Amino acid sequence: EDTNGRLNKLHWPAPLAAPAYALTDFPRFFVPAWGPLPRTLGASVPPELEATSGYDFGNSVNGDTYVFLLGSGLDGWSSSRADFVQLFGPCPLLPDFAYGTWFTYWHDYTEAEAKDDIQHWEGLNLPLDLWGLDMNWRRTENNLDHFYDYPNTTAFPDFLEFFAFLRSHNLRTFFNDHPFPIANRGQNGLQTSPEEVQFRWEGLRHWMEQGLTF
Repeated sequence: EDTNGRLNKLHWPAPLAAPAYALTDFPRFFVPAWGPLPRTLGASVPPELEATSGYDFGNSVNGDTYVFLLGSGLDGWSSSRADFVQLFGPCPLLPDFAYGTWFTYWHDYTEAEAKDDIQHWEGLNLPLDLWGLDMNWRRTENNLDHFYDYPNTTAFPDFLEFFAFLRSHNLRTFFNDHPFPIANRGQNGLQTSPEEVQFRWEGLRHWMEQGLTF
C-alpha cells in the first residue's frame, strides 16, 4: 500500500512525488531450486510440499511490510530505488525484438491468409517483429482447447512449415493460451500440483520445440 492506504502494485513513485513507498510482502511463496519445471529426478522434497511440487506457501503471512524512505531530493529517491532492487533482485532485460511491433488478432486465420497478411506488411514497408495467433491455433469444440495436442490442422495444415515461413521472414511467434487448470476436469491439484506442472511443461515444450518462440 502507499502512504494513503491505497493498494499499490509495484508502481514506484515518480521522483519527488511521495515521501515514502510501502510494499506489503503478501502473498508470497518460495520457489524450488528447479523453478517452474517438473520436479528434478531424485530431488528431495519435504512431505508437506509434495502436493505443491516443492513450492512453499507456509510463510505467506499478511502484514510484513517494507518501507522505503524516498527523501526530499533525487539522491534519496535514487538511493531508495537501488535498495529496492538489491532487496528484490533486478528485472531481467527484455530481448531487443520485444520492443518492436507485435501483431495478434482474434480472427479465424488460415495459414494462407496469415502469410498473405505478413507479406502485405512487408510490401508496405511496415515494421513487424512478432506475429501471434489467437485462440484458433487449436480446435475448440468439445473443450479440446483445454489441451495442447489438438492443433487446428484445418486452418494450419502444417505448423512446422508455417514456423519455418515465419523464421524466413525474421519473425518470432506466440500462441494465445488460455490455461484451463486440469483440476477443472477432476484431474488432481491446482497450479503447482505435480500433475498441473507436468501437463504445462509437456504441452508448452512440445510447441516450442516445433518452432514457437514463447
